[in-house]
Amino acid sequence: MKIKKTITKGFKKFLNNIGITPYVYYIYKFNDPLLIKKKLFDNKDITIFDVGAHDGRTIELYKKHFPKSSIFSFEPTPKTFEILVRKSSKHENVKVFNEALTDYIGTTDFHINHSSLTNSILKSSNIKYNSSDVYGTKEKITVRANTVDNFCLENSVDKIEILKIDVQGADLQVLKGAENMLKNKKIELIFIEVEFVQVYQNQPLFHDISLFLNGFGYNLFSLYNLSINNEGQIIYGDAVFVRNEK
Repeated sequence: MKIKKTITKGFKKFLNNIGITPYVYYIYKFNDPLLIKKKLFDNKDITIFDVGAHDGRTIELYKKHFPKSSIFSFEPTPKTFEILVRKSSKHENVKVFNEALTDYIGTTDFHINHSSLTNSILKSSNIKYNSSDVYGTKEKITVRANTVDNFCLENSVDKIEILKIDVQGADLQVLKGAENMLKNKKIELIFIEVEFVQVYQNQPLFHDISLFLNGFGYNLFSLYNLSINNEGQIIYGDAVFVRNEK
């Protein structure tokens, strides 16, 4: 880390000397989605929805930076949910739910892949970037399905400061299930995984998600953690959207 900072500082000085504004430096400096979250919510008692919680690593991160937060975590994969339960038990004000949040209530097919990180409601596509060792489906199961709006209604959740969504291609379905909360400005910030090519079959891409959120008054703040293939094409990354007035 010290080496990176030294190189960046020196490069910034060089650019300044030749009269060029060092945008590269600023991209490096602010390439962390936690910065905007901490600026908005630091030391506040906030509510976080962790949709696609996997093994609980997001809980560890958010509890470290937002110790006063109340976290609702959702993970449909049965075996991964067992790990989530154990990890969440170490923290206060964390509740976990073995269900998939989507745009309807009931049950849904769910694909268990060779890598649990790629499990999804959607079936993997056949694009050349998808390794069968990672995205190949081992089995298809049925899991409980719910919506953000219905969950908030049933559990008296009036406001969500951070809605984190990482559900492997089905992210727009989660947002459609939160239309009432979005319409009534009950969600402050959305941290969401976005794809630029169809990693999963018939999945919405970044522009679909951006257009949908723009309709509710949310604008893109920035992109993070971009994954780029050997040909230089962006495949996926993370995005932060905030309400216009923020």
